[in-house]
Amino acid sequence: MRYLFCFAKAIEFSSVALQQYSPSRIIAVKQTLLSLVLLRRRIKSLIIFPLVLFCSGCVVSSISPLFTAKDLISDPALVGSWLSIEQGNPEEIANIKEESTNHYALALKDASQEDLFDLYVVQLGQARFLDLFPKEKQPGEFSKMERAPLHFFYRYEIVENKLRLFMIDPDWLETKVEEEKINLNYSRIGKKSDWFGQEMILTSSTEELRQFVINYALQDPKAFKETSDEPLVKKE
Repeated sequence: MRYLFCFAKAIEFSSVALQQYSPSRIIAVKQTLLSLVLLRRRIKSLIIFPLVLFCSGCVVSSISPLFTAKDLISDPALVGSWLSIEQGNPEEIANIKEESTNHYALALKDASQEDLFDLYVVQLGQARFLDLFPKEKQPGEFSKMERAPLHFFYRYEIVENKLRLFMIDPDWLETKVEEEKINLNYSRIGKKSDWFGQEMILTSSTEELRQFVINYALQDPKAFKETSDEPLVKKE
């Protein structure tokens, strides 16, 4: 029942926030929110996994991609296996391969499964971002209906084969929206006290997201926070 209540509240918010969008887009947003609510019943999912891997607490995702075709670039430094080193024990948790021009495949791994994402490198201003989107076909147990089509994006830096990831600080974002300094639409599902945290889903268009990042997020050093105390290290 709690999940249905969260879904009802999210739909109520989105219906108001998306009035300027077409009926088909509103339907797509509602379907995505419903998929995400259903996913939260699972112990693991393609939506929760990036949260567990890259950060803790609230995670920000988006209905729309962060990029247009003109924003896409290649970055050969990303290709390879990436290790998480905790207490001196290296563990391979990500593998990136080039699939086509400006298009990569990302495999995220843990002890029991491997989840696949389309990965795009986005250049906005002087910063580079990773845009992750779940692949249609997965090697795991999840059916198509159980995967909500959401984008996850991270600003990133690679220095001396060390990958650092930075995500939008949801508290910073919510404060700016409430102060009416930023015009973005979003919905929240879950609570920060939940063991899997809270999802903040941006429902604005790609162009609105791009302008937000260029004009606001990249101008404020508090907008992004690092997802982990330790960077991922490239496997030699």
